[in-house]
Amino acid sequence: MAYLILAQETLQSCKSMRSSLFRHLLAKSKVEHIFYQGANNLEYGKNEKRISFMDNDKRNAEMIVRLKHDGLTKTKFFRAILTGYLERDPEIVAFVERLKEDTQSQSKNKSKKVKQLEKDGKNTKTKFGLNEGDIENIFDMLEKVHPDL
Repeated sequence: MAYLILAQETLQSCKSMRSSLFRHLLAKSKVEHIFYQGANNLEYGKNEKRISFMDNDKRNAEMIVRLKHDGLTKTKFFRAILTGYLERDPEIVAFVERLKEDTQSQSKNKSKKVKQLEKDGKNTKTKFGLNEGDIENIFDMLEKVHPDL
């Protein structure tokens, strides 16, 4: 509520200024500044963020038809793909690897290094018998001991 009041006050003070563009930029910068100051107090990982991109209307329509046919919503589809990507689902990783090769978005040398790092990471997890819950607990313990990190 405080954000809205401050934004309204900022807009009120700008009304006397002639340039509507200047008013818009000033109000936007003040609100974003206030928002980001307040965001520091929120818990990381609990805040919702919008992820979006643009594509043409034909591909959008085709996607909607395809998703309807598969009984999925756009939200379920993109969350599942994102989860698979972040959790390194082998089929999604293979798709991304093919995409990187086809678009040449990553050099062969860099790609080789990334694959080696992922392999080393898997070996380390296996060597120490760590699962995702254990790793998360380690970070929680570190945060309790060193809250300033």
